[in-house]
Amino acid sequence: MPKRLNRVVPIFLSSIVLATLNEPPLAQSIAGGGKTCYVSKFKFENEGAYELSIFKVGSYTFDGFLSQAQSRTWDISKAGLENGTDVFLTYRIDQGSGYSRKSCKKDDTQLKYHPDGNTWGYWSKGSTRINNRCRFRSNTCIATVD
Repeated sequence: MPKRLNRVVPIFLSSIVLATLNEPPLAQSIAGGGKTCYVSKFKFENEGAYELSIFKVGSYTFDGFLSQAQSRTWDISKAGLENGTDVFLTYRIDQGSGYSRKSCKKDDTQLKYHPDGNTWGYWSKGSTRINNRCRFRSNTCIATVD
Protein backbone atom coordinates (compact mmCIF):
# COMPACT_ATOMS: atom_id res chain seq x y z
CA MET A 1 0.00 0.00 0.00
CA PRO A 2 2.70 2.60 0.78
CA LYS A 3 4.28 2.11 -2.68
CA ARG A 4 0.94 2.71 -4.38
CA LEU A 5 0.34 5.81 -2.26
CA ASN A 6 3.77 7.14 -3.25
CA ARG A 7 2.67 7.00 -6.91
CA VAL A 8 -0.80 8.45 -6.39
CA VAL A 9 0.23 11.57 -4.47
CA PRO A 10 2.63 12.93 -7.17
CA ILE A 11 0.06 12.24 -9.90
CA PHE A 12 -2.64 14.04 -7.88
CA LEU A 13 -0.38 17.03 -7.20
CA SER A 14 0.67 17.19 -10.87
CA SER A 15 -2.96 17.33 -11.97
CA ILE A 16 -3.63 20.22 -9.57
CA VAL A 17 -0.65 22.16 -10.93
CA LEU A 18 -1.71 21.58 -14.55
CA ALA A 19 -5.29 22.64 -13.82
CA THR A 20 -4.04 25.81 -12.13
CA LEU A 21 -1.78 26.70 -15.07
CA ASN A 22 -4.71 26.47 -17.51
CA GLU A 23 -6.88 28.88 -15.50
CA PRO A 24 -6.31 32.65 -15.47
CA PRO A 25 -5.57 34.19 -12.08
CA LEU A 26 -8.76 35.14 -10.22
CA ALA A 27 -7.92 38.82 -9.87
CA GLN A 28 -7.14 39.09 -13.57
CA SER A 29 -10.41 37.48 -14.67
CA ILE A 30 -12.51 39.76 -12.43
CA ALA A 31 -10.67 42.95 -13.37
CA GLY A 32 -10.44 42.07 -17.06
CA GLY A 33 -14.14 41.23 -17.48
CA GLY A 34 -15.49 44.34 -15.80
CA LYS A 35 -16.77 47.54 -17.33
CA THR A 36 -17.79 50.98 -16.11
CA CYS A 37 -21.15 52.44 -17.16
CA TYR A 38 -22.57 55.90 -16.43
CA VAL A 39 -26.18 56.10 -15.26
CA SER A 40 -28.61 58.86 -14.32
CA LYS A 41 -31.69 56.80 -13.44
CA PHE A 42 -32.55 53.37 -12.09
CA LYS A 43 -35.62 51.39 -13.13
CA PHE A 44 -36.74 48.34 -11.18
CA GLU A 45 -39.33 45.78 -12.31
CA ASN A 46 -40.72 43.34 -9.75
CA GLU A 47 -41.67 40.08 -11.44
CA GLY A 48 -41.44 38.15 -8.18
CA ALA A 49 -44.15 36.88 -5.86
CA TYR A 50 -43.29 39.32 -3.05
CA GLU A 51 -43.30 42.99 -2.08
CA LEU A 52 -40.30 45.30 -2.20
CA SER A 53 -39.66 48.54 -0.33
CA ILE A 54 -37.02 50.97 0.93
CA PHE A 55 -34.99 51.40 -2.25
CA LYS A 56 -31.65 53.09 -1.62
CA VAL A 57 -28.64 54.46 -3.44
CA GLY A 58 -25.96 54.83 -0.80
CA SER A 59 -27.73 56.28 2.23
CA TYR A 60 -30.43 58.07 0.19
CA THR A 61 -33.87 56.42 0.31
CA PHE A 62 -36.19 56.63 -2.71
CA ASP A 63 -39.95 56.44 -2.50
CA GLY A 64 -41.29 53.12 -3.58
CA PHE A 65 -43.28 50.09 -2.68
CA LEU A 66 -43.49 47.51 -5.44
CA SER A 67 -45.72 44.49 -5.40
CA GLN A 68 -45.72 41.86 -8.15
CA ALA A 69 -45.88 43.17 -11.75
CA GLN A 70 -45.08 46.76 -10.74
CA SER A 71 -42.15 48.89 -11.80
CA ARG A 72 -40.74 52.28 -10.93
CA THR A 73 -38.02 54.60 -12.21
CA TRP A 74 -35.97 56.91 -9.98
CA ASP A 75 -33.85 59.90 -10.95
CA ILE A 76 -30.72 59.26 -8.89
CA SER A 77 -29.63 62.91 -9.15
CA LYS A 78 -32.05 63.49 -6.24
CA ALA A 79 -29.56 61.67 -4.02
CA GLY A 80 -27.22 64.68 -4.29
CA LEU A 81 -24.34 62.71 -5.78
CA GLU A 82 -21.22 64.11 -7.40
CA ASN A 83 -20.43 63.07 -10.97
CA GLY A 84 -18.45 59.83 -11.04
CA THR A 85 -19.74 58.52 -7.70
CA ASP A 86 -20.12 54.73 -7.58
CA VAL A 87 -23.81 53.83 -7.38
CA PHE A 88 -25.91 50.70 -7.02
CA LEU A 89 -29.42 50.00 -5.84
CA THR A 90 -30.41 48.14 -2.68
CA TYR A 91 -33.90 47.24 -1.51
CA ARG A 92 -35.80 45.43 1.18
CA ILE A 93 -37.80 42.29 0.38
CA ASP A 94 -40.76 41.29 2.54
CA GLN A 95 -40.28 37.59 3.28
CA GLY A 96 -43.43 37.12 5.32
CA SER A 97 -41.82 36.52 8.68
CA GLY A 98 -39.26 39.28 8.26
CA TYR A 99 -37.30 41.40 5.84
CA SER A 100 -34.08 40.87 3.95
CA ARG A 101 -31.87 43.55 2.37
CA LYS A 102 -30.86 42.79 -1.23
CA SER A 103 -28.02 44.42 -3.15
CA CYS A 104 -27.96 44.98 -6.90
CA LYS A 105 -24.20 45.44 -7.01
CA LYS A 106 -22.47 43.18 -9.53
CA ASP A 107 -18.73 42.52 -9.42
CA ASP A 108 -18.18 42.66 -13.17
CA THR A 109 -20.01 45.97 -13.86
CA GLN A 110 -19.30 49.22 -12.06
CA LEU A 111 -22.00 51.88 -12.23
CA LYS A 112 -21.15 55.56 -11.78
CA TYR A 113 -23.51 58.50 -11.56
CA HIS A 114 -23.56 61.13 -14.30
CA PRO A 115 -26.53 63.31 -15.34
CA ASP A 116 -25.89 62.40 -19.01
CA GLY A 117 -25.93 58.66 -18.26
CA ASN A 118 -28.73 56.34 -19.22
CA THR A 119 -31.50 54.60 -17.31
CA TRP A 120 -30.18 51.34 -15.84
CA GLY A 121 -32.75 48.57 -15.59
CA TYR A 122 -33.02 45.96 -12.85
CA TRP A 123 -35.55 43.21 -12.25
CA SER A 124 -36.23 40.30 -9.95
CA LYS A 125 -38.36 37.19 -10.04
CA GLY A 126 -38.91 34.06 -7.99
CA SER A 127 -40.42 33.72 -4.56
CA THR A 128 -39.55 35.05 -1.12
CA ARG A 129 -37.46 31.95 -0.45
CA ILE A 130 -35.72 31.15 -3.76
CA ASN A 131 -34.37 32.80 -6.91
CA ASN A 132 -35.17 36.36 -5.74
CA ARG A 133 -31.86 38.04 -6.51
CA CYS A 134 -31.52 41.36 -8.31
CA ARG A 135 -30.70 41.07 -12.02
CA PHE A 136 -29.66 43.50 -14.76
CA ARG A 137 -31.96 44.06 -17.72
CA SER A 138 -30.44 44.29 -21.20
CA ASN A 139 -28.87 47.68 -20.61
CA THR A 140 -26.85 49.84 -22.96
CA CYS A 141 -23.61 50.82 -21.29
CA ILE A 142 -22.58 54.45 -21.72
CA ALA A 143 -18.86 54.11 -21.09
CA THR A 144 -17.82 57.74 -21.64
CA VAL A 145 -19.43 61.09 -20.84
CA ASP A 146 -18.28 64.64 -21.50
